[in-house]
Amino acid sequence: MRYRYGTADPFALADILDVTVKWSDLGDELLGKTQYILSRPFVLLNNCLRDSEQKYFIMAHELGHVVLHADVAEYYKIARNGDNKAEYEADRFAIHLLTLLYVEENHDLPDTVYELAHSYGVPVLD
Repeated sequence: MRYRYGTADPFALADILDVTVKWSDLGDELLGKTQYILSRPFVLLNNCLRDSEQKYFIMAHELGHVVLHADVAEYYKIARNGDNKAEYEADRFAIHLLTLLYVEENHDLPDTVYELAHSYGVPVLD
C-alpha cells in the first residue's frame, strides 16, 4: 500500500481510502472495531489508545479488515489469540503495513519485532 498511496501510515491510509475513524469509549476489552453504515466503513478506536503506540497496530488491523474483508459487513473485534481466519489475516496485514511504516520513517528494516512493538504496539508473542 505504501507504494500505491505514498505512505504506510494506517491513519493517513484511512483518510485516503475514505474510511471514517472515530474515537469512542469501547469498554475495557474492545480496542477497535469496524462497522459498515450504508456500505461505508467506519473504524471505531477505543479512547484508551489515544496516547498509546498501540493505536497504530489496532488501526492497521482494522484497516486490514476494510481492505481484505470489504465484502463482510460486520464488525471485527481485536483478539490477541483469535482463532478466526479473518482476525489472523488482519493481524498479518497490520504487521506487514507497520513494517513498511517503520522503513518509511527509519529508512531501514527493524532488527527485531521488539522494535515494531515499541514503535507501533505490534503484539509480541512469547
